[in-house]
Amino acid sequence: MGLLKRPKMPEPTAEELAVTARQKVALNKEIEDEEKRLKALARGGLGTRSMLAAATPMGNKTKSGGKKRGQTFTMFGQTYNTADMMGAGKKS
Repeated sequence: MGLLKRPKMPEPTAEELAVTARQKVALNKEIEDEEKRLKALARGGLGTRSMLAAATPMGNKTKSGGKKRGQTFTMFGQTYNTADMMGAGKKS
């Protein structure tokens, strides 16, 4: 059974430990910078859309000649509108 034992890994040297520590610090800094950039990007995008903007009730006609919102597509010879599929044109 002594023949199948693997040799023990040598302890890491001080130089290897220092390299590993520097890599961890650099990776954490890079992650922090990326998170800051993404947060700033999200803030910039959210600032252009106001949640307090006047909302239009669903089912109302739009300015484009009274057409419904959504895309139209044809399947099996019939034309469908995605707004109808989501219940936008239905009255309760």
